[in-house]
Amino acid sequence: MSNPRPRRYVAAMSDTADDFKTAFNEWKTQLEKLGLAELTGDDLVEGIGDHLYGIGVESEDRAELMLSLTWLADDEVFWRVFHDYWSSCDDTWCLREQLPDIMTNCFD
Repeated sequence: MSNPRPRRYVAAMSDTADDFKTAFNEWKTQLEKLGLAELTGDDLVEGIGDHLYGIGVESEDRAELMLSLTWLADDEVFWRVFHDYWSSCDDTWCLREQLPDIMTNCFD
């Protein structure tokens, strides 16, 4: 069963409540604009994948888009998207310092 509150979510709560609420609302708005807000599980993974390979998304931009679309998704969705699409991302060096924290926050 998916964790309804991934550790990335809990880690984000360390910011002020207002900052987090704003960030959460921006994330939900991004999902709504892409038609992903109501999707869960396999459908959400597939929907995110469709957008990662969509028109105008270059491989150099794919990693940041992938992380922005999954940062508050449940852990199962995060890891499935990461596993399925990370290898198609280019120019990921800029994420070398953030990525270990993002990945570590998925575990207890």
